[in-house]
Amino acid sequence: MTRGVRLLIMSALVSVIPAMAMASSPSPTSAAQRQSTESTAATDIFDLDMDENIATPKVGGKQHEAIKDYMRSVATSFYKKGYKVETMRGGEVVIITIPTDEMFQPNDSALIQSVSGLLKPLVPYVNDNGKFKTLIAIHSDDTGSEAHQQQLTEGRITAVYDWFDNNARDSSQLVGYPMGGGDPIAPNNSRLNRHANRRMEVYLIPEKELIQLAKSGKL
Repeated sequence: MTRGVRLLIMSALVSVIPAMAMASSPSPTSAAQRQSTESTAATDIFDLDMDENIATPKVGGKQHEAIKDYMRSVATSFYKKGYKVETMRGGEVVIITIPTDEMFQPNDSALIQSVSGLLKPLVPYVNDNGKFKTLIAIHSDDTGSEAHQQQLTEGRITAVYDWFDNNARDSSQLVGYPMGGGDPIAPNNSRLNRHANRRMEVYLIPEKELIQLAKSGKL
């Protein structure tokens, strides 16, 4: 499925546990050619910048502990599978980081064949978009021009979209942000650091149905 590019800007710094800084976001990629019959909720998330998408929907104070405990179990399940896992928003949001060197050949936007093993555990969360909002942010190192870095991460976002289109029941609310090389987690001064900077971050954010289950004591 062909996906288009929409210009959204991420403005503020976000801290996670352990701390991780995020710089201003370049153009995220949303699902292109959305049909007018899609729901308002699906449209709204593509009108939000990344900060807003990470921050919403809000979890009420009384539901926080239940949501945090539930998301901790999600984080633990991915950690046991060997993923790098972090949390933010007081434990309400789970961030899974996958090195893009395990997904793509160098300077290429075509997924390698073995990538299914890395992405399949995410499919239930993408499918269950009433309970979870899923954001993906793909980063490069500083190799090449800024235009090249942006183009590379845009192409990789599109490839990930296409994979979920083919393997998930409903990927219509998956939101992607191609970050280029503007948000390194380490100086680009060694092969090891550049490898760390080439990454895909997956944000699993509790949505309204999960919050309602917590509110009713059924989570």
